[in-house]
Amino acid sequence: MTHQQLRSDLTFTSLEDILADAEALDGGTIETAGDWTEAQILDHVTRVIHGSRTGFQFTVPWFLRLVGRMIKGRTVHSRMKSGFKIPRGATVFQPDPDIDWATALDALREEVRLSSPPGSMTKTSPLFGEMSHEDWLGLHCRHAEL
Repeated sequence: MTHQQLRSDLTFTSLEDILADAEALDGGTIETAGDWTEAQILDHVTRVIHGSRTGFQFTVPWFLRLVGRMIKGRTVHSRMKSGFKIPRGATVFQPDPDIDWATALDALREEVRLSSPPGSMTKTSPLFGEMSHEDWLGLHCRHAEL
C-alpha cells in the first residue's frame, strides 16, 4: 500500500477514534511519509489538541488569518492536503525530536481524556479564529487522518 492509500483509508469522527487507531498501531511497524518519526507525528497531533483546550501563545500574520477564516469550513469538514508548513512562530506545534512512541501515546491518551467532554475545546485558533468544540473536533479528525 502506498502512503497516499494509507492516508485516504483513515476516517475519524472522534478523538477516541484517533486514540483507538494509535493504540492499534502500538508495537507495529509504521512507515511515515515525511521527515518526522511516528512518535513525533503523534506528539504533533497531541500538541494541536492540547492548544484547542488551553489556548495558543502565538499569532499568525493578518493575511493568513484572513485566508484561514475563508477556508475554515472546508478545513474542518474536508480531507486535508499534505505539505502544510508550520508557521515560524508556532514552535509549540513542533514535536519533541527525542520523543519515543510510548511517551507520545501516553500523552495522547491523557489529552483525549481531558479534551473529549463537550465544550472543553473552545480556544480561538490563531489561523481560523473563533472555534466551537465541534469545529475543533472536525479539525482534529481531519488533521489526524492526514
